[in-house]
Amino acid sequence: MSMLVKDQVQLEDYRMYQVTNFVTLLGTPAHILFIPMFFYLGYDFLAIFNVLSVAMWVYARILNSRGNQTGAITVLIVEVMAHAILATISLGEESGFQYYFLGLIPYAMFHQKFSKKGFAFLALVIALSFLVSVIVGGRYPHNDVSQSLMDLLRYANIMIVIVGVSLMSMYFREASLELEGTLKETVKDREVLIKEVHHRVKNNMQIIISLLHLQGDKYNNEISEQIIQTTESRINSMLLVHEQLFQNDALSSVNVGSYIEALSDDLKYNLEYSRDLDIAVKCEDILFSIDKLIPIGLIVNEAVTNCVKYADFKDKALIQINLEKRGDKYLLFIKDNGQTKPQSYAREGSIGVDLISGLAQSKLKGSCQIYFNKGTCIEIIF
Repeated sequence: MSMLVKDQVQLEDYRMYQVTNFVTLLGTPAHILFIPMFFYLGYDFLAIFNVLSVAMWVYARILNSRGNQTGAITVLIVEVMAHAILATISLGEESGFQYYFLGLIPYAMFHQKFSKKGFAFLALVIALSFLVSVIVGGRYPHNDVSQSLMDLLRYANIMIVIVGVSLMSMYFREASLELEGTLKETVKDREVLIKEVHHRVKNNMQIIISLLHLQGDKYNNEISEQIIQTTESRINSMLLVHEQLFQNDALSSVNVGSYIEALSDDLKYNLEYSRDLDIAVKCEDILFSIDKLIPIGLIVNEAVTNCVKYADFKDKALIQINLEKRGDKYLLFIKDNGQTKPQSYAREGSIGVDLISGLAQSKLKGSCQIYFNKGTCIEIIF
C-alpha cells in the first residue's frame, strides 16, 4: 500500500483515491469511443463535447494522482451531469443516457468527506437534472435513428452504469480491506512503541533512584537518608503506573483497584514499621488513564507514609483505602486508626499534607479534606 499511496494522498482518502483512479481509467476510453458514434448519428456538437469530456477526465485523473480528491470528484460529477443532460435532451430518454445520473449517487457516497447537507444537495440537483433532461428530451426534435440502434445504445448505457457501479463497489471494498489491514498493523506498531516507552520510563526512574542512593552515600546522615527514602517512595508510586501500563493490553488505562493494591503491597514491603500493618483496599471496577493514576498514586503513597510515620497507633495499624463513583464524581477516602491528629503531620520540612492537597486540586481538579474521626481521614472528591 505504501507504494500505491503517495505522500500527498492522505490515509483516510485512500479508498476514494482507488475508486476515482478506477473510474477515470474506465471512463476515459469510453468517452473516446462515444466520439465516432456521435459523428455517425449526426450529433457533431456532442462528439466535439466528448473531446472536451476526455480532456476533463484526464485532468481529473491528474488531480487524483496529486492527492486532490475533492477537485477530481468535482470535475467528474460536473462532466457526467453535463454529458447526461446534453445527450438525453439530444437523443431522448430512449438513449438511456439519463441513467448516468443514477451512477453518480453511489460514487458520491464513497467520498467520506461529503457532509450530509452536501450529499443531500447533490442528490437534489441530480434528481432535478434527471427530470429536466427527460422532460425536455421528450419534446426536443431528434435526428432519425433506427429503433434497433437506439435499443442497443440504451442497453449499452444501462450495462455501463451497472458494471461501473459494481466495479466501483468492488474497488472500494478491496481498498477498505487493504486500509483496514494497514491500520491494524499501525495500531500494533504503536502498541509496541507505547510499551517500549513505558518500559524505558520505568528504567529511567530506576536509574534516578540509583543515582539518588549513589549521591546519598556521600552524605552519610539521617536527614539525607530520609529525603532519599521519601523521594524514592514517590518515584516508585509513579514507576508502578508505567509498569502496570506496560503489562496491560489496553495501554491507555489501568484498573485503579489493582494499581492501589500493588502500590499498597509495595509500601508494606518498603516501609520500615516494627508492628503489624494492614492496608485494606476497597475500590470499584474503575479504569483510569495515566493522568489520574499518577496523582492518585502519589496521594496514596503520601497518606500511607504519613500514617506509618506519625499516626501513633494504639493497637494493630490499619489503613483503609476506598475509591468509589458517586454520580459523575469519584470519592477517594483514606483512613487510619491512629491516635495522632492530622495537624501534627505538617512538621517542619515536610510537604506531605501540602502535596496531597495540591495534587487533589491541581491534577485531579477536585477538593480535599483532612480531618480526625477516630483516626486521620483524607477525603478527596474529583
